Amino acid sequence: MKNLFALLALSAILVGGTSCASIFSYSTNQVTLTSTPLGANVTVVNRAGKTIFSGTTPAEIRLNVSAGYMKPEQYTVTFEKEGGAQTTIPLLCNVNGWYFGNILIGGLIGMLVIDPLTGAMFKLATDYVHADLRTEIVSVSGRELRILDISQVPEGAELVRLN
Repeated sequence: MKNLFALLALSAILVGGTSCASIFSYSTNQVTLTSTPLGANVTVVNRAGKTIFSGTTPAEIRLNVSAGYMKPEQYTVTFEKEGGAQTTIPLLCNVNGWYFGNILIGGLIGMLVIDPLTGAMFKLATDYVHADLRTEIVSVSGRELRILDISQVPEGAELVRLN
């Protein structure tokens, strides 16, 4: 009986401790959603077309990183502000670096069973999504004013200094 208990304990340690990604990370990741200006409507939809979150910015939510066995989840994050400004940003999941720790520690059980089933083999590509919904073009009587970041100014453009 003593040997059976020791064998069961050893099996639990070996099976439970053989999946690196499941030990060092989670099957859900937190993501922060912000916009300029604040208070924009934001909707998060998964790869199956199901709305996962709907609210206003800023928001912090937890998202599943797996859509099934060995299948990373994908999301589309849509930001909308009154007046028609809208942008959609894809949010992808990548293979978690800890998953490859199974080569050294976890073996095939961790690599082919535990991490894929728990979803911990994936992680969000980013934990922060921001949308700039400010109107970039203002038109008055046929003339327009464009507000650009200096990095967006085309080479050779004529710049006029405003004081």
